[in-house]
Amino acid sequence: MNHTFANFIVGPSNRLAYQAALAVANDPAAAYNPLLIRAGDSLGKSHLLHAIGHHLSGSKPAWQTTYLTPDSLSRKLHNALQNGRIETLRSQYLKTDILLVDDIQDIAGKSYTQQTLLHTLDVLLNTGKQIVMASTATPQDITSLDLRLQSRLSCGVIVEIQPPELETRLAILRQKAAAYHISLPDSVASRIASNAQMNIRELENSLTRLAAYASLHDSSIDDGLISDMLRQTHTTNQHQVSAIQQTVASYFDVKVSEIKAKHRAHAVLIPRQIAMYLCQELIDVPLPEIGRLFGGRSTATVQHAYRRISDLLNSDVGLAGTVRVLRKTLASTNVEITNISFPQAQAHRVCG
Repeated sequence: MNHTFANFIVGPSNRLAYQAALAVANDPAAAYNPLLIRAGDSLGKSHLLHAIGHHLSGSKPAWQTTYLTPDSLSRKLHNALQNGRIETLRSQYLKTDILLVDDIQDIAGKSYTQQTLLHTLDVLLNTGKQIVMASTATPQDITSLDLRLQSRLSCGVIVEIQPPELETRLAILRQKAAAYHISLPDSVASRIASNAQMNIRELENSLTRLAAYASLHDSSIDDGLISDMLRQTHTTNQHQVSAIQQTVASYFDVKVSEIKAKHRAHAVLIPRQIAMYLCQELIDVPLPEIGRLFGGRSTATVQHAYRRISDLLNSDVGLAGTVRVLRKTLASTNVEITNISFPQAQAHRVCG
């Protein structure tokens, strides 16, 4: 499915971002320049970037539109440096009419990429070109970001997309079902939308799992089928989260009960946040369910844990090494873990 304005489901949670993106597509560099769309993962910010590009390819085919991510820019810069074509690459970016930069938070720690992007933004803005960026974080919250680049990202308009409310989730779900030719009764759609609360990927994953489950059991999609699937999913979620909790607890020489407990002692706070981070990275479990399995914590707490560990990975070499070890351990067992032990010396490397 092409990401266009026509198939972007608009609701209270994303209306302002949609309207700003559409205004830019209809009249570039007139009002919102630069425009930064801030949203959590899988809430539609990339959809809006691609919608702008798709719209302009039809309305202004002679214009040059460039879509970038910090990772793709870094790779292109690396290849250009190796081949002695760095000035050619830079001049290509300076000729663009619309620059779309996705996942701008990934520019953290990439100093040469930041310098190149900073120079490109300055030239394009000074020549009246349109810049649109998308990020999971505000410029002030992106670690290791050049202050000049932070200033450029903050000088325009920042619009946010919040997690979709129930009616928007239902509309998105029905659109996805129609695209996949899945017959979805209203009662089943309501149960999926009520269970998947955080983002669009969660909705889509629930829908595809339900379709696969129906096919596997040679059954039509109805309330009984989704009840069976949700029971099975609930059991699987508990097992996967428990496996990660056990692995992290063993590494840090703490008890799983301490990771789930309410106290915030540093010796258990970092392991708990790492465990919540790994749950979000490695397994497909809704954030409210992760919070419930970590002692009834809120979704905001689970999100905060992810952001904090993500930030620390860019600045704390020891913690980054710890997460790599844990990832490798979990990957080698496919998160099917019952009893793992680590040397005591390793357990205190991060906790101090």
